[in-house]
This record gives sequence, structure tokens and C-alpha cells, in this order.
Amino acid sequence: MKRFFHSVASLAAGAVAMYYLDPAMGHRRRAVLRDKLRSGQRNAARVARSQAKRAADKARGAIREMSAVGNGHAPVTDEQLAERVRSQLGRLSTRPGAIHVSAQAGHVCLHGHVLAAEHTPLVQTISAMNGVQDVDDQLLVQDRPGNIPELPGEEHRPL
Repeated sequence: MKRFFHSVASLAAGAVAMYYLDPAMGHRRRAVLRDKLRSGQRNAARVARSQAKRAADKARGAIREMSAVGNGHAPVTDEQLAERVRSQLGRLSTRPGAIHVSAQAGHVCLHGHVLAAEHTPLVQTISAMNGVQDVDDQLLVQDRPGNIPELPGEEHRPL
């Protein structure tokens, strides 16, 4: 059996050699292979750089967050806190534009429309954010999008 596999491997190596060393098309085939290998190498390097940058950014953010918690620092301004809450809304809600945020001295006010399935996790997550003292929940909870323009559903989907 071992001899059979050696024969098959030798046959395959011969076929590859004939394919790439062909006098008529071999030069082109070798150039295409070279270009593909270089492209793959550049892509791998780009992915590695991107992953390294992401890891460094996450570490930097974690360090800053720990130092802010340790010092008891809240966000510098109400606008900064409101922007942080808006940023979090983009992760928590399928329609973050339907929710309006205002902040004053760590007190966050939410008003607008939200889907029922998103309401409780949204309020809990925002309440737990660094710098948020309390949340004034004035959101109008809807079971489904329906005819509310702020919550476009199937009825309001653009053509």
C-alpha cells in the first residue's frame, strides 16, 4: 500500500512539474502562481496588522476604563455622556434613531419609541454604564413596528 501511495505522489509531482514547466504556457502559469502567493502574503499581513491594532485598542480602552473606575471619574461633560449612551443604543436597538437621549449631571433621560423585546435590556445596560447615576425611562414601548413612522416595519420599507 505504501508503494502505491508513493507511486501516486510521484505521478502527481510529475503532473505539477509538467504543468508549470510547460514551454508554451509554463511562464504564464508560474507568474500567476507567484502573484497569487504574494497577494495571499499581503492579505495575511494586513489581517495580522488589523488584529494587532484591534487588540492594542481594546487593551488601551480597558486600561483607561479601569483607571477611570478606580479614580471615580465620570464623563467630563453631559454631552459626552449622552454620546456614549447614543453609541450604546446602536448596539442595543434595531432602530436607535427612534430614541432621543439627554443627560444632565449623570441623569440620563430616554424618550421616543422602542420595541418591547429591546426595552428591558436597553434600560438595564444603560443604567450599568460608567457615569450614569440613574435613567429616566420615558420610552413608549411598542409590541411591533406597526404604523409608527419612527419604527419602520414591513409597511414602511422603501421600495
